Amino acid sequence: MQPAVLRTSVLHVTMDCGVEYLSCEWNQYCTHTPSPDGDGIGNNEDTDDDNDGVADDEDAFQFDSSESLDTDLDGIGNNADTDDDNDGVDDASDDLPLDASDYIDTDGDGTGNLTDTDDDGDGTADTLDPLPLDNTVTTWGTDPNAITCPTGTTSTGTGYCELPSQISSDLTLTAGNAYLLNGVVTVGNGNQELASTTELASGAALQNVTLTIEAGVNVYGKTNTGAVLIITRGSQINANGTESNPITFSGEDEGFVGTGEFGGLVLQGFSADIEYNYGEGFFGKPDNTLRSDNGSSGVLRYVRVVESGSEVADVSGIEFQGVGSGTVVENIHVHSGRYLGLIAYHGNLNAKHLVISDMTLSSLAPSEGVQGSLQFILIKQSNETSSTHDALLFNSVNGVSNPTLANVTMI
Repeated sequence: MQPAVLRTSVLHVTMDCGVEYLSCEWNQYCTHTPSPDGDGIGNNEDTDDDNDGVADDEDAFQFDSSESLDTDLDGIGNNADTDDDNDGVDDASDDLPLDASDYIDTDGDGTGNLTDTDDDGDGTADTLDPLPLDNTVTTWGTDPNAITCPTGTTSTGTGYCELPSQISSDLTLTAGNAYLLNGVVTVGNGNQELASTTELASGAALQNVTLTIEAGVNVYGKTNTGAVLIITRGSQINANGTESNPITFSGEDEGFVGTGEFGGLVLQGFSADIEYNYGEGFFGKPDNTLRSDNGSSGVLRYVRVVESGSEVADVSGIEFQGVGSGTVVENIHVHSGRYLGLIAYHGNLNAKHLVISDMTLSSLAPSEGVQGSLQFILIKQSNETSSTHDALLFNSVNGVSNPTLANVTMI
């Protein structure tokens, strides 16, 4: 609409269509501006154009009275958007629908579990709480030695059940205890050189060990020990957490705000053309055997790895080394690490619903010949991340990587 031009001595008219003509004196040009909210005040003068009670300078949709906020800036107002913070978790399932860095708030205090030092709000810090997500249990009792640790672990006398450095038979970490990695913990013996898929080069039998971790369990890495959990070829991890009771690996101090406080988690498999050794032992197929890309190193479901990347261990948050497509990797959060977040060497990795946040170096690195499918990924880079480190890193030194990535958001 072209501005109306009137010459009159005094004129003030408001028309039914919501257009107001301003009064003016002789020989002055008068203009009008639309007033879509029908309040008789043109938009140039109106501080709330859509009359929704939110000032225009604070309204993401100043001409839409049904919307005023757009947290993730995707052009869809929060009232219509089903994922306001664009973290890959629907608002209906997200305890913190306006915070992309976390989605679980067990005690409903407005602070996500990743930064909350008392997740269940029972007054006992998570590091001292035998069940940090259950506010009905707050203490270990008067004697920490009185806790019942699963067979195969040892009570430290300070509230932890310590894992042995070598796990050679099936072990279950039951809920209700806190567990400690005191240095490198190796499950099975498959990270030694193999003669076949069932026998070590030394002639010893390849062990088939399963480490089961129940939902809600916290596993802590002892400070300055290079604490790492390694699942070797032939063995498996069964870490099957839930949305309300995830499994957490972190440093042993209070809260989840540090970085590099323990090593990380390593899963190894047979899916590589030859045997490789990247520091945590051998992975891939032994000589004179057929490569298998559909093997399983176990299950990681609703697992959090926080404060990883210890200088002593120099391991990423989670490392997949030659794992097969039978490995289940779903609903994973890697947060606040000194090194890489999640890296996959070789193998045929399938993973979905991954959140990687506040890593010092690159967040996601499908490298050196890895295949498979990675989807529904949210990456939030740390303000401390160097400009030389990409959120997504491909490295093809020892093989061309060709995974399929879908539904990836990087912030």
